[in-house]
Amino acid sequence: HDLRTPIPDEVFPERLDAIVHCAAAIDEDAKGYEVVDDNVRAAFNLVALARARGTRTIVNLSSIAVYGSSSEGRGPVAESAPLQPTTSYGLAKLLTESTLSAAGPGVAVSHLRLAYVLAPEMPERYFLVRIARRLAADEPIEIVNADTTRLSFIEVADVACACQAALEEAADGPFNLAADARPT
Repeated sequence: HDLRTPIPDEVFPERLDAIVHCAAAIDEDAKGYEVVDDNVRAAFNLVALARARGTRTIVNLSSIAVYGSSSEGRGPVAESAPLQPTTSYGLAKLLTESTLSAAGPGVAVSHLRLAYVLAPEMPERYFLVRIARRLAADEPIEIVNADTTRLSFIEVADVACACQAALEEAADGPFNLAADARPT
């Protein structure tokens, strides 16, 4: 089902104890409103579903993009750090968090703010895929601003474990799943 449209009654059972929301329009370079609109509409429809089905726990896969970017290497980013998204994608994730947090009283909502996720098969847009391909072909690799550029990664298996822990504990609030460095 396309989550941007209301979810028909027959798609899910009458009662849903928990929802893990990992669907998203992802475009970290988008400058327009489309990625925001797609993600917020999906979140709105999931809140309607949660309310209708008596859901008590929502785990939302969010992003460290809600913090914005910095290449100053200011150290670890706490969940209480200012939220200053600098891209449409970051704004979409922040608005999704706000929308899902309005699911209602008694609903625990965990926002797992992910760094770049590493998996056995990576999307072509990830620079690590391009670097690996160049290494395999014995081609040169140029790194620009190596002294200031910092990226943060997390393994997909760790994301799955964090989802399970959030469900088991009915955790509520934001949780960063990133290395101890401010991401770019």
